[in-house]
Amino acid sequence: MDRAENYTVFIKNSIAFPYFGPEFVRNNLNANNEKQCDLKKEKITDKNIGCQIFRLGDIVSLAGGNFSK
Repeated sequence: MDRAENYTVFIKNSIAFPYFGPEFVRNNLNANNEKQCDLKKEKITDKNIGCQIFRLGDIVSLAGGNFSK
């Protein structure tokens, strides 16, 4: 568990509104196999706010916790 702080979590989400037709489907995956976005705690900007890869340590610290405890 010493290095678990640097493990990453991939968060995938998808939503569909089939009543309105197949064009009303959204997800946070890259359609063209582009490089996945890796969010760094110190670099949160409007450009990377939709990132889907997070470090466990960053999740804990952004929630106000201390990972080493």
